[in-house]
Amino acid sequence: MQNSNGMTDTSKQILKSNFLIVYKQLECAVHEYTSSGHTTGNFIYVDAYLAASIHAAMDYIERFNKINLPKNIISACRYANNTLKHNPRLVTHRKATGGFEFPFGSEESFSIEKIDIVWNFDPSITMDLKAHDPKAREKQERHFNNLKSCFKSTFAGKSILETLEPVFYAISND
Repeated sequence: MQNSNGMTDTSKQILKSNFLIVYKQLECAVHEYTSSGHTTGNFIYVDAYLAASIHAAMDYIERFNKINLPKNIISACRYANNTLKHNPRLVTHRKATGGFEFPFGSEESFSIEKIDIVWNFDPSITMDLKAHDPKAREKQERHFNNLKSCFKSTFAGKSILETLEPVFYAISND
């Protein structure tokens, strides 16, 4: 595939640019949502770019597995990618925090927390195990539970952009 300079792009360059482009769009979508000043914004772009960013990151990481990222971050990304692809409850992966709600009483102090979009953790999410052999199913289940545990400890309750920032820097500097 030739780029705009007439040079041939490698698959590594293509996968890297795919991730960098959708991640930057995710940043824009999150910043647009959080700057709106309330928590009732539309998540449509955040959802789309979050799924695309996680998928593009995993395409790159799995293809070029010598990337400089801690294993727990890679496992958390893999869990998010797998559940986003295979579980229809995409909404469980993100939630807005901060802002304010009405009504509040006169005795309550008034403060507005910064709005952020964080990873949500739903412990009820399961994965359809494909293996029919009991030992293989047990191995798949252990692997999934390990990924789930990494997601819970590394991403859950934390800012989507902050948790994906090391992924962005690792891929951009690779």
